[in-house]
Amino acid sequence: MKVVLVNTDFTYEADLNVKVQPLTMYTIAGIISPYVDEVKIIEPMKYRLQNLQDKYFSVLLSEARDSDLIAFTVNSFSWFEISNMCKKIKETLGDKKIVVGGIHVSFFYKEILENNPQIDFALVGEAEKSFPSLIKYLNGQLSIEQVPNLKYIHNNKFISNNNAPLVDFRREKIPLPRYDLLEKKFFDRLTFEASRGCMGNCKFCSVLHKRSWRNYGEEEVLTRMTEFKKHLDEKCKNKDFIFTDDCFTTDSIWAKQVLQGMMDLGFQSYNMLIEARAKNLWDESLLEVISSYDNLHIQIGIESGYDEGLSRINKEIRVSDIIKTMSLLEKYKICKNVFTSFIIGFPWETKKECMKTIQFAAFLNDQYGIEVNVAWWMPLPSRLFFSYIGDNNIFNMENFAMDSKIFNYSHPNISADDLSSINICDFLYKNMGITWRL
Repeated sequence: MKVVLVNTDFTYEADLNVKVQPLTMYTIAGIISPYVDEVKIIEPMKYRLQNLQDKYFSVLLSEARDSDLIAFTVNSFSWFEISNMCKKIKETLGDKKIVVGGIHVSFFYKEILENNPQIDFALVGEAEKSFPSLIKYLNGQLSIEQVPNLKYIHNNKFISNNNAPLVDFRREKIPLPRYDLLEKKFFDRLTFEASRGCMGNCKFCSVLHKRSWRNYGEEEVLTRMTEFKKHLDEKCKNKDFIFTDDCFTTDSIWAKQVLQGMMDLGFQSYNMLIEARAKNLWDESLLEVISSYDNLHIQIGIESGYDEGLSRINKEIRVSDIIKTMSLLEKYKICKNVFTSFIIGFPWETKKECMKTIQFAAFLNDQYGIEVNVAWWMPLPSRLFFSYIGDNNIFNMENFAMDSKIFNYSHPNISADDLSSINICDFLYKNMGITWRL
């Protein structure tokens, strides 16, 4: 059996010129390799960056012709293109089986299957248990009912199989992603997973597994990183990688032990990025280890610059807590390697609330020299989306994120004059290190 895996491409938001390796399909390739004869990964990024969309489709068709299954990982930004790509594949190749998964599918699988007959299956949530079972079903080794996390249409009826339990990284043996399949020296930055999920429960966040952080044991992380480092040195343009963990610092003792072990593996001078929650950085023994690295960068999602806003998005932190975190980062001279993100324009916010966040972000940049990103709230799948918007038809629009009607609809308390004023702030604050996605 041959399986074609198609990644969704992205570039790291802080530097749109950096080509970052999407991890999903390399992870799935590692999971299913024992069950298939051949795995092929296609990277749309390679063709998009050269404006070669026709060639991308030609390559995809060529690989798909002699395949048994074509799989797409989907986010809300890529759904429009991928749904159309699936239609073209079915029109051209007919009987090829297509499965979709990813964050967008995990939220909207029923609507996707009911409105897109070109798609045969949807796999929701984690793939470690479900994807091998799907392969076994296609090989005649399991009944379709035995494939966990699988959603499909049968006799015009929507069928939802039982969901598998979440992966236990401490007890289950998970293959390393197939980094050997990477194109040599194409990506500027690779990706590595040491844990998954988040103990937070922010209302705006699309992370599926909230209140559910799971991690590999320290020794297993370091064993996997030893192998990863070989691929990083050989395949990546730079000694540069990102931990894809939703929150690397959830267990500060574990994080400290992993980082200490990585120094022994020779990672001290590598450029790397972790994500952290502000309160997790109150452990000064962790900060001391972080400060020993030459280029360890930290991304902290702060999101709102005033206590009421932080409470309404369930961030479980106050402005005073953020100040404490920044003071500790300053103490250990880490601020220069810290990147913070803020969101303005939550559905209840007026210009007044937006300016509170903008002013607090500017204060952090001015006081501590921390890099700041301020972005407009975007209607992506989350509890906040379903509470205030709920209309998932917007994702069937090309470039929905740039559509002015959707912006106005999702920011009901922001007028054209307000938008103009905030754009002036962009001009006034640009020399303070604040970047914008307006």
